[in-house]
Amino acid sequence: IPLATDYNPFNLVFRAQYFLLESNCFTALTTQKDKDQWRDDMLDYLSLTNRGELNVFNYLFNRARAYGLLGFYFDKQYYQPAEAMYQRSLAINPDISGTYLDYSRLLYWQKKVEPAIAVLQAGIRRLPTFQNEPDAEPGRKQAVIILRSDFEEVLARIYQDQKQYPAALDNFARALADNPAKIALNKDISNNYFLQGRYDQAIAADLAGFKADAKDSTWPLSIALVYQQKGDLKQALNWAKQAQKLNPKNQTAGDLAKKLSQASK
Repeated sequence: IPLATDYNPFNLVFRAQYFLLESNCFTALTTQKDKDQWRDDMLDYLSLTNRGELNVFNYLFNRARAYGLLGFYFDKQYYQPAEAMYQRSLAINPDISGTYLDYSRLLYWQKKVEPAIAVLQAGIRRLPTFQNEPDAEPGRKQAVIILRSDFEEVLARIYQDQKQYPAALDNFARALADNPAKIALNKDISNNYFLQGRYDQAIAADLAGFKADAKDSTWPLSIALVYQQKGDLKQALNWAKQAQKLNPKNQTAGDLAKKLSQASK
């Protein structure tokens, strides 16, 4: 793609793909020199614009993402054009779910919490319900359910960051119900119960995760820590030993088991 854009830098298709690929690759850069070079190259390509391109969805969306990264990592002045382009993208095509996810992230980066939540909720409302499509293809229905789970998970993480734990729990639970393959969400559910002092529910969530992935030592370790917080050191020790048995290299489990063994003497 970079070669294609070098050969014809005004080719809209090439440039849209360039913005997409370069944005996706940015987080893989490890040195400040490479990041600064990415910034300079991106700004060069962003400067190559004509008015007609601002009505092309893919081009606008990928430019918005590029400006958003520039704002987050380099200079907040780039948030403004990013916002304008996300808004324009939604005006052109309000049914592209990825726009809502990306735009809400941009707003949250700027600590615009309520607008970010509103954008995510708007995105969920735009998802197909299939009420008038009883014969819709099952694969398409499942794809929408998984996408809804992604929206609900992002909402849950925002609520969690804001310490709105009941709202976070509701959204984590819906995200997991829509996509049971997200086993790790049981840990998020457990954490939110734990932060509210609801230890039995936290243990139940960890047990659900452990049932789904019985080879992962982090589940019994988490259960041990909750029991320790409850003051039930016997149960805590049993679960810490189970975590240590599953993964002898788990230093945290080993240290906890040792500490609990000494406390029980």
